Amino acid sequence: MSTPAPVIKRLDHLGIIAAFCHEVRLPRMIDSIIPKHSEHTVSHGDAFRAMILNGLGFHSRTLHMFPGFFQHKPIERLIGPGIDAEHLNDDVLDMEALLSTDKAQQKVERGFRFLKSPEFLTSSLYLKKPERIEALLMVMTCSLMVYAALEHKIRTGLKQNAAFYPDLKNQQTQSPTARWVFLTFEGINAFEFQGHRMVTGMQPYQNALLKILGQLYESFYS
Repeated sequence: MSTPAPVIKRLDHLGIIAAFCHEVRLPRMIDSIIPKHSEHTVSHGDAFRAMILNGLGFHSRTLHMFPGFFQHKPIERLIGPGIDAEHLNDDVLDMEALLSTDKAQQKVERGFRFLKSPEFLTSSLYLKKPERIEALLMVMTCSLMVYAALEHKIRTGLKQNAAFYPDLKNQQTQSPTARWVFLTFEGINAFEFQGHRMVTGMQPYQNALLKILGQLYESFYS
């Protein structure tokens, strides 16, 4: 009997994003509003988290859920046990329910009003239904909110701990952009072999940052 080959998947900066979503209980909030459909393996909260990961994955494709994006990602590490790439697609996320929830929240409605203007929809973003476009724009905006909140958390953590992070010119800074931090995590892989899991490609300065962010963030890279 042949020995199974090791499995290597791209983790990169996605662990940081997944950890933040877990920290602020974003999936749980979504699930409390939109119950899971029995025919789906993935809850709406987990699907929404997958969309955030997709949106901040810095790939060149149009933002929507498709199994191909997650094909070589450590899905169970990022989303949860028993979930694979084929479970993640647009049909899992009930766009109409998500949009109706958005409209039921007056404060949120005012905040997203400019996104729902027909003038804002560009030809580069194509979806079959208007409600899907509106809901997707909401996801995109939430992705930007996660990005901004993570950047604030990183900078605050560095300053509070009198720590620094190397910038593009390898100079020490306490105000790196989240995008730069994400880019420096490129090339980090999740390695699985015969029931053992490990993460490869980590540098000391990355481990130091994860320690500042907290044990939850470290757990996604352990």
